[in-house]
Amino acid sequence: MNFDDQQNTNPKLEEVYMLIFNIADGNYDVSGNTSPNGDEIDALITGLNMLAEELKAKFEKTNR
Repeated sequence: MNFDDQQNTNPKLEEVYMLIFNIADGNYDVSGNTSPNGDEIDALITGLNMLAEELKAKFEKTNR
């Protein structure tokens, strides 16, 4: 999926895409921003932030 090709890209969905892409690429130093409104996309971003933190901790633990 290429968000650059879409005319009406939702910035929050693009952020979710980039978080997933970075985590899959092994970059666990990523963090998405959530809004105070807290909709479903914010819940997904929060979950991805938590996943990145857990993977980073496990990666650092195994590489000591």
